Amino acid sequence: PGARFAELAARRAERRPIIPVWLRSRRDAVRVITWEIEHAAYLAGYHASRSPLYAWRLTRHAPAGAWKLARGIAAWVSDAPGRAAIAEALAQKRPGEVAMLSERHDARVKSRTLTLLGAAVVLAVAGILVAQTPTPVQWATVAALTFALGAIGRPADRPVFDRPVIPPRVERLTSDVIVRALGSLGISELSKAAAKPNGIEFVAPITRDGPGWRAEINLPYGVTVSDVLERREKLASGLRRPLGCVWPEAVSEEHPGRLVLWVGDVEMRKARQPAWPLAKTGEVDLFQPVPYATDQRGQWVPITLMYASVIIGAFPRWGKLSSCGCWGLSAHWAPASSCACTTWEPRATWRRWSA
Repeated sequence: PGARFAELAARRAERRPIIPVWLRSRRDAVRVITWEIEHAAYLAGYHASRSPLYAWRLTRHAPAGAWKLARGIAAWVSDAPGRAAIAEALAQKRPGEVAMLSERHDARVKSRTLTLLGAAVVLAVAGILVAQTPTPVQWATVAALTFALGAIGRPADRPVFDRPVIPPRVERLTSDVIVRALGSLGISELSKAAAKPNGIEFVAPITRDGPGWRAEINLPYGVTVSDVLERREKLASGLRRPLGCVWPEAVSEEHPGRLVLWVGDVEMRKARQPAWPLAKTGEVDLFQPVPYATDQRGQWVPITLMYASVIIGAFPRWGKLSSCGCWGLSAHWAPASSCACTTWEPRATWRRWSA
């Protein structure tokens, strides 16, 4: 029973949350919604600015589309494949098969001719109804038909719509991009897995996580997260992102091959720092965790000040003493010969500090 309970507990831990993680935080939800709006606005603006070009391309290919459509309808009504089969049977001198194929061919041509006549009547009635509508509706109908014929007649190697070059900050992170990047790290097992369809397993769909994308991956057998961490620079090159945007990490609760890859929209050193929650008001308990700094995702990292030592290193006159003063800390200067940093320890006499 104990082993069974452990198995059930492990399955429970692997369940995906009913409510997505980004919806549990108002800040993350705002970030995700803002990103989606920005992405949609970029695509809409890109294509809207090129709509006259798209209209010209479709109009230019409309005559070819009309000819292609007419040829297709004629071939369908006349049952071109049936006629080819009859000709082949005649060449091979099989009279019984010729008679059977001819009978089927005649029946198909008759039914398709009636269908074409019915469609022509419907189109004629539709044309009469459109002719009685206001002029803008008539022009819209003509434009729609022209664009439809243009889409039919365009060459296969000339798409109507241009593919936008999406800036990295609004580009979606896809599984193909990740597989390509992992395959370029120079790890043999990863390269073999990347060359196979579904060779690299994605544990969960790629989702937004704060100001970036989060992917959870099972690396191939024998490949560990440490192997990827050692090649973080190559991974960033494969993803075509700045090094400060690419943050692979391991999952301590899982096997050493479980990789969590977080790719930020903006390089960490250029990202906008959120306002410190205690900058204007609040209360600090030295015995309780308080927000100290943010990680690469912009999430606050707490620390407990009591019985903790903090080392703050920076260039001269870069605010080491100011950061100490805002926390109510006492400074202990280390000799220059032994340490080039300044260490700060909490004042044990302060129980609480209010801003």
